[in-house]
Amino acid sequence: GNPQPANKKLEHAMKPAPKFAMGYGGLAEAQWAMYSNTNDKTWADKAIQATAIAVKLEPNRPAVRYSAGFTLFRSGRYQEAQQELEKAIALQPTSEEATRLLGRVLMRQGKIDEGLAQFHKAMAIRPNSVTLHTEMGLALYNASRYKEALDAFEKAITLAPNSSGALTQAGTAAQALGDNAKALSFFERATAIQPRAETFSNMGTIYYGQGEFAKAANAYEAALLIRPLSALTHRNLGDAYTRLGRKDDALKAYRQAVARAQADVAVSPTDARALARLAVYQAKAGDDAAARKSLAAAEKLAARDEQVQLRAGVVHALAGRTDEALTAIERALAGGISPRAVETEEDFAKLRPLPRFAAMVQPKQR
Repeated sequence: GNPQPANKKLEHAMKPAPKFAMGYGGLAEAQWAMYSNTNDKTWADKAIQATAIAVKLEPNRPAVRYSAGFTLFRSGRYQEAQQELEKAIALQPTSEEATRLLGRVLMRQGKIDEGLAQFHKAMAIRPNSVTLHTEMGLALYNASRYKEALDAFEKAITLAPNSSGALTQAGTAAQALGDNAKALSFFERATAIQPRAETFSNMGTIYYGQGEFAKAANAYEAALLIRPLSALTHRNLGDAYTRLGRKDDALKAYRQAVARAQADVAVSPTDARALARLAVYQAKAGDDAAARKSLAAAEKLAARDEQVQLRAGVVHALAGRTDEALTAIERALAGGISPRAVETEEDFAKLRPLPRFAAMVQPKQR
C-alpha cells in the first residue's frame, strides 16, 4: 500500500542488476500503483515500458508474462492481456494468480462463462484465497450478476472477517440487489476497521437514494478527502449538490469528473466503459457534443456492452432524445442489466411515465 517508497527501493535495487527481468516486472506493478494513486499518465507509460523490457529480457519466465498481462489488463488492452496470460499459464499451469487474472480479462471481454471457468480452475489450485474470491466477485459484479457476486464476497469475508475491502465489496453487491439495510451493515463494519473512500462513496449513494442529500454530500466529500481522483465520486457529489440547489458547486464537481475521466481514457483508450462513463460526465457538465463523441467511440468498441448502452441511455435522456434513450435502455436490458437498475436510475425520471419505459422494467410474467 506504499507505492512511492516501493518504486524508490525497486529503482535502487535495479541499478546494479539492469538485466534482472523480475525486477522490471515488480517495478511495473509499483509504477501502475503510482498511476492509480495520482492519475498521472507518466506512471502508466513507465509501467508499460518496464513490462516491455522484462518480456524482452526473459520471455519464457511465467512471472514476467503475468506482469505483462497485468499491465495490459489495466491499460484496457484485453486481447493482448489474454495472450500474455495464456503464455504464462502454458509455462506454469499451476499459477493461480495468472489463472484468476485471465478469468477477469475474459469476463471484461464479455466471455462470462469462459472467465468463470478460469476462476474455478484457480479455486481448485488455491481454494482459500481471499483475493481469488474478491476478484471473482468483482468480475461477477461488473457482469451485473449481483447475487453471485455477493456470494463470492461473503465467502471472502468468511476467510478474512476483518477485511474492510471484502466488506465494502459485499455492501456494494447488496446495494445493487436493493438491500440497503444489509449494505449499510457491511459498510459500517468496514468503516470501523478502516475508513475507505469507496465505503463512504457507497454510503453516500444510499443516503442520496433515501433523499438525504446533505448526508450524501458529506459522505462523498469524505470519500474525496481519501481519494480525490475518483471521477465517479465527483459526479455523484455534483448530483448531490444539484439536489441541494448548489448549481455552481455542482458544475465544478461535474467538470472535475470530466477531467479525471479524461485522464483514465488517456491511459485506457480502448476501454469502452471508461469512454461511456466520460460521456455521462460530459453530459452532466453541459457539453452534449463532447458526450456524443465519447459515446460514439465507446459504441464503436463495444456496441453490445450493457454498461455502455445503459450510459448511452443516460446521455440521450439528459439531452432530451427520448427515442434514442429508450432504444439504448432496451439494448442494456437485453445485455443483462437488471430492470431494477433501470427503474431506479434518477436520470431516467422523465422517461418513467412513458408506456414504452414502463413495459421494459415491469416484471416478466411466467
